[in-house]
Amino acid sequence: MLSAIGLIIAIALLIVMIVKGVDMITASVVTAAIILVTSGLDFWEGLLKNVFRRSWLVLQLLVFN
Repeated sequence: MLSAIGLIIAIALLIVMIVKGVDMITASVVTAAIILVTSGLDFWEGLLKNVFRRSWLVLQLLVFN
């Protein structure tokens, strides 16, 4: 139940941050941190394994494509 509430809060915060002009990378890291904390996953492991690996993949696709 807490993870569902965290997901809803994270989506709402993501929308607000994008409308306010926060860049997408910062907004996605903040919302990912909220989802990790509310779902009970390990914070640092979740950030390192999921968020930064996917960001690196997107960066490589943008640069080398």
